[in-house]
Amino acid sequence: MDYNKAFTFIFNDPEWVKKALIFIVLSIFSFLIIPYLIASGYFIQTIRRVSAGEEGLPEWDDWGGLLTIGFKAFIIGAIITVPAIVLIGIFSFGAIVSAMSNSSTGLGLFGGGALVGIFLVSIYALVVACVGPAMIMQFARTDSIGAAFNVSEVLKIITDNLTDYVIAVAIMIGLFFAVSLAGSVIPLVGSLIFMPYAYEVSAHFFGQILASKTVPAEAGGAPA
Repeated sequence: MDYNKAFTFIFNDPEWVKKALIFIVLSIFSFLIIPYLIASGYFIQTIRRVSAGEEGLPEWDDWGGLLTIGFKAFIIGAIITVPAIVLIGIFSFGAIVSAMSNSSTGLGLFGGGALVGIFLVSIYALVVACVGPAMIMQFARTDSIGAAFNVSEVLKIITDNLTDYVIAVAIMIGLFFAVSLAGSVIPLVGSLIFMPYAYEVSAHFFGQILASKTVPAEAGGAPA
């Protein structure tokens, strides 16, 4: 992977300040959901551009298209969270029932059930953290929600580029840790300033990995 290019490509775009400011404004209003979805679509588009060998940041000229892409990515994320929600619901219900029994056995089951629930959810969260980026890459490559859950293809992205994949995910985690740190030093403002950079650098690494796998599908490729 070209590390230097990933960390500097943003600044090679003559309109990078304007494009970054648009991303920041969308982030400010992300609580309205639609701006968040548009920003997510922009992230996916960056992955696609890099994987296709294109230079520079995407243009902010197809808001409807970015919204559609971001919405599809949101659906993928929502589906991923369902198992965790189910696990939390099951063990929370069991814990409540056990606690209401007012017996030592019930309280023991409450504690044991809570620990098991926390353990399973933690394991699932770890798996998602490891596999989630590859699912996003697979979606970026195909534009298909279903393809993001194609286990064999997702795992192939990881295994075919294992070292690069691990490094890219580690860098992404490090970048967003830096964003959080910036936010603690300069509340809110620090995070907003560095967030576009963290997203776009991560997207560039993911795009490089996809480029080494295959030629990506066009943005309007396989349907969801």
